[in-house]
Amino acid sequence: MKLDFRVSNLLNEAKLLYFSTVQRPLGGDITNPARVATPGGFNFIVPRSYTLTTTVSF
Repeated sequence: MKLDFRVSNLLNEAKLLYFSTVQRPLGGDITNPARVATPGGFNFIVPRSYTLTTTVSF
């Protein structure tokens, strides 16, 4: 018998992960050619979770 115990996100971090940016007008003024990089796509880190697996060989 084999037991496997896994913990995901052991330290229970709860922050956003940004994976892309978009360009937006500075101050919302679309007549100004200046642009600012702003986070566009993001994901939350999966909360802490536990998995216990049992394997029986015979």
